[in-house]
Amino acid sequence: MENIFNINKNSITSIVGAGGKTSLMFKLAKDFKSKNKVLVTTTTKIYKPQKNQYDFIEFGNENFYKIKDLKEKGIYVYGLKLNELNKIIGVDPIECSTFINYFDYIFVESDGSKEKPLKGWESFEPVVCNKSEKTIGIFDIKTIGMIIEENNIHRIDKFLDLTKAKIKEKMTVDYASKLILNKNDGLFKNAKGEKILYINKVENNEDKLHVNRLRNALLKNDLKYIDSIICGSIKNNCFEKIY
Repeated sequence: MENIFNINKNSITSIVGAGGKTSLMFKLAKDFKSKNKVLVTTTTKIYKPQKNQYDFIEFGNENFYKIKDLKEKGIYVYGLKLNELNKIIGVDPIECSTFINYFDYIFVESDGSKEKPLKGWESFEPVVCNKSEKTIGIFDIKTIGMIIEENNIHRIDKFLDLTKAKIKEKMTVDYASKLILNKNDGLFKNAKGEKILYINKVENNEDKLHVNRLRNALLKNDLKYIDSIICGSIKNNCFEKIY
């Protein structure tokens, strides 16, 4: 999997969007952990992972020294603190950029979606580290055909402004294209480095049909803004580069 995303050693990769950010982050970390010291962190909030997902975990600036100089290979999880909801409070993006001095790979969840599969973005989102070599933007293909309503979309007012969709309509490939390609307010807003679109949850023939339609819609526009497109399923551990 690391080869298809072409992630270089001594780099920071930021992950934005909705529909699988945390799963992708830990999947990437797991793929690199056997030979490397890998940091998983966030500039927003994530739930504390299960014990089988990491090797070391620390919270707070005063405890960062406990992991920064360790030589053991594995997955390291770090955040400022753990709140009452069992969520890790994220680090400052400027501070995050300094962590590369102590880890071989850094994966940062840089966006929040309240566990909803679609979202719009406030002015301060996403929170991407300036030294990110790659920004992976996730789009959940199973949202095509989904009813556009608040239960499914985080910051629905921003989503409606961006896509020009209406409440109770179905999510379409056209709306998805607007969500992805808008340089100022869309999926790759605030992105740094190489921009990779990852279309997630491609698990059956209908999903593949939607992927092809989305790809064709994107190709009708100026795709110089996006460097590559990968589709696949984290659950099924299958990935394919389609652009």
